[in-house]
Amino acid sequence: VQQRIATAEKYVAARGLISTQPQQALALCSALLESMPSGGEGQDMESGIRVGDVFALMIEYWYEARNALEAYKLIEQMRSRAIILSPYLDQRMVDDVYKTLGVEPVADRVGGTRGAGYSNPQLTNNAAYTAEDGYVDDEEGVIDEVLDDDN
Repeated sequence: VQQRIATAEKYVAARGLISTQPQQALALCSALLESMPSGGEGQDMESGIRVGDVFALMIEYWYEARNALEAYKLIEQMRSRAIILSPYLDQRMVDDVYKTLGVEPVADRVGGTRGAGYSNPQLTNNAAYTAEDGYVDDEEGVIDEVLDDDN
């Protein structure tokens, strides 16, 4: 219980510092991420805060600072931890980050929602997929299911 309280206090401190002392806030967030389990969203209860909230704080900072590359790297870290982006990040912001870097959208790895996940072979080690290829499974890559065109 004490560990969860300490973790929550660090996160609250980082949120408070992000506008006045961003480097200190980002360092606190990085330390939090290193100390938290990386097994996806189910592990959040052990730490007392949601891993996605820590990532979101950092991504929003870099987005507002107009540093799309740093925001992109953090979004990719979220994806590598199997964190669904939509509860934490505004889709327009994610789209803008990827558009700025010239990255093509692909289907969301977890829920099949278009535009929530992206890949660019020049920026990551992931294979590039189009939305029509299906959605990406955490274990095997692309699942054979083809997404419906909702647009």
